[in-house]
Amino acid sequence: MFVLLVGAALPQTAPDAAVTPTRLPPGTVIRVDGDLDEPVWHTASELSALGMVEPVEGIPSQATRVRLCYDQDAFYVALWCDEDPGQVRGRLMARDARLDPDDRVELWFDTFGDRRFAYWFQIGAGGSKGDALLSDFGLRFNKSWDGIWYAKARVTAAGWQAELAFPFKTLAFKPGATTWGFNLRRLRKVRDEEYRWASPSQAYSFFPLARGGALHDMQGMRQGLGLDVVPFVKARARSDRTSTDHLSRMLDLGGDVFYRVTPSLRLALTYRTDFAETEVDERRVNLTRFPLFFPEKRDFFLEDSSVFEFGVPTGPDGGSGDDPIAFFSRRIGLRAGSEVPVLAGIKLAGQIGPVNVGLLDVVVNDAIVDEQSLGVARVSYNVGLESSVGVIGTLGQPDREGVGSTYGADFALGASDYFGAGRGGRLWGYGLRSTAEDAGGDGGAWGLASRYSSSSWEHRARLAGVDTDFAPALGFVRRTGILTYGGSSEHTWRNDGDAFVRRMQSEVELEYITGLSGERDTIALDVRPATLTFASDDQLSYRAERRFERIPARFELRDGIGVGVGDYWSTRHRVTVQSAQRRDVGLDAEGEVGDFYSGHLARWSLSPKVYLDRYAQLSVAYEEFRVRIDEGQFTTRVTQARADLTFSPDVSWRNLVQYDTDTRDLTAQSRLHWIVEPGQDVYLLAVYGWVKDDRDAPLRPGAQDVSLKVSYTLRF
Repeated sequence: MFVLLVGAALPQTAPDAAVTPTRLPPGTVIRVDGDLDEPVWHTASELSALGMVEPVEGIPSQATRVRLCYDQDAFYVALWCDEDPGQVRGRLMARDARLDPDDRVELWFDTFGDRRFAYWFQIGAGGSKGDALLSDFGLRFNKSWDGIWYAKARVTAAGWQAELAFPFKTLAFKPGATTWGFNLRRLRKVRDEEYRWASPSQAYSFFPLARGGALHDMQGMRQGLGLDVVPFVKARARSDRTSTDHLSRMLDLGGDVFYRVTPSLRLALTYRTDFAETEVDERRVNLTRFPLFFPEKRDFFLEDSSVFEFGVPTGPDGGSGDDPIAFFSRRIGLRAGSEVPVLAGIKLAGQIGPVNVGLLDVVVNDAIVDEQSLGVARVSYNVGLESSVGVIGTLGQPDREGVGSTYGADFALGASDYFGAGRGGRLWGYGLRSTAEDAGGDGGAWGLASRYSSSSWEHRARLAGVDTDFAPALGFVRRTGILTYGGSSEHTWRNDGDAFVRRMQSEVELEYITGLSGERDTIALDVRPATLTFASDDQLSYRAERRFERIPARFELRDGIGVGVGDYWSTRHRVTVQSAQRRDVGLDAEGEVGDFYSGHLARWSLSPKVYLDRYAQLSVAYEEFRVRIDEGQFTTRVTQARADLTFSPDVSWRNLVQYDTDTRDLTAQSRLHWIVEPGQDVYLLAVYGWVKDDRDAPLRPGAQDVSLKVSYTLRF
């Protein structure tokens, strides 16, 4: 199996998907302002025509022109997207906005040409910029990375256009290598169309790096010293009226230093790391006996985080169901949602030839364990173009005294065309072991997972085991003492773009979980017979779940209300409606009813969203749970409101208010972000809290925190 998969991992590049960008003569100046009247754009190299991928393969209904050029300091891209100006969707301007509602162009650069790692960028018709790091052949997507680059977009009488510049100090590349991987796609929202340059086929997604095209004859670029110094200063005022009215003020100085040891290996140093600008976690309701997973949101840990990924690729939020996570960075500098000061840290991440390296050591000042060092080392070796083997190790216990460690090995085998053109196969496997000085931390975990994918089918299978005493001190494990067997199949039917139902997806998933001795624990059959996407881009889906669960010990859902020991069968039904993203007024709604242990559950949610104009977006999310079981009944409500104001692509003001009836806490976070220039940021942040002593009591002030943070990037 290993030989076949590795042998099949050959580069698959469309013959026509290649271009030689124009090398600009010395003295040529391009001003990135979205105005494409500079003479250079009339003569720069042009990409060959894009092909339509969705809703049907063929010739695009609107023309897209792309021209490329570069000098010794930066790579430049010009875009012309033909469209009726009245049909252009360009309502979002903020940095890193979720651009699903807008027209946009996405592109990526595989700067080492090895089909393993790439820089991804997007520009929306409204001017919003976004970027990310692609790794693991394009399977892993790290949206948190923020590079320094420049882009401007504008709507014109012919549609919309954009101008982009990518400094070579931002892009790591191998000196002397003259060919880069590259791909580009346009997403047109009025008809929900996708156009793509290389591999314009429904058999492939946009992200597999092996399916990209090529930029040839790239030479004469310079990266400088590869040194970035990013100091910050923060002024903060805080009070907590739940315990004292004392107002504390503080002034913090700190920063980061980034040095490119080699073109593909970066060293990062941090001192008095600050996470003030990080958005608070969303409120969630837990109706299970297992802990919830909350994704990492802090930039220092998210940058280069793909190097530390281990085992089976995780979901979009980093969670992987019952698969353990060997290294989970939220265990560093956070406890129960509260910040633990990070004094200093060092990180080395990147590639040394075919070897991927990730080393991290952080010193925290913990009130419980005192000052301590927490570290992780991850090394993997590239085999062929789409396979790898690796090891990982962590050291440190963030929540108690003593030494704890986790170590293991994993592999990933596969090829995007292993079963023929457009039919890929992947196989993942891992083994882990945890140790601890005190009792209860010595155990193991292992897993195997596979995936087959084509333009219309996706099949997955999974087998995993977790020992009862497995406890990764710097990782995350949802359940222990189990063996898991699972599989799923999904099929997609497509019609042409004018059909009433454009696409229908059907999926069935079965999971069977036992204890380590083979005793039955959980059976879950999840059937989703139809997820319909209409020509309007609205969606409607239905889902039914039949579930068995054995509860070995009573657990509480709410004070005084719990689920007793026993075997429980349940059936639940769920209907979801999602309005098209391009609508100025949208509504997502979901309803679920059915059995819940010894009783009944009814859950429903509404999420209206309004785009007042390109400067203001308002949304509300309301979710209600009604539970009735033998021990009692309760109702839980969670409300969330957002008001996002964007004054320009460089100035945004985001506001989030949350309340739930369980904790009876009302919190509000307000964040004003001004990008003076890329790499120069000003944040004004405020977090306010109000609490209730009981259900009928009035809200009273709690913690209040206001911060002003300024950071500045010096590049050498």
